[in-house]
Amino acid sequence: GFVHFLASDAHSAKARPPLLAPGLEMAAAELHAAPEALRWMVEEGPRLVVEGQPVRPPRLVPTRAPREAAPRDRRAQPERRRR
Repeated sequence: GFVHFLASDAHSAKARPPLLAPGLEMAAAELHAAPEALRWMVEEGPRLVVEGQPVRPPRLVPTRAPREAAPRDRRAQPERRRR
C-alpha cells in the first residue's frame, strides 16, 4: 500500500501530545529513507490538503546503496568477434 500522510490521534498538546518522531523513524527504517525526507508526510502534505492545494508527494530516494548484481559467467555466453 501507499502512505501519503502520517498523523496522530492526540487530543491535547499537554495530556496526549502528538509524538510523530517515533513513527517517522519507523517509517524511514522500513522505506530505507532519511527521516527528514518523510517530514513532508507530517508538515507540508497535510497543509496542502487543508489549503485545498494539489498534493504531489515527493519521490523518495533510498539511503542505502542498491545491491550489486552477481558477476556474469562469461563462459555461459558465446564470445562476440570484433570487426
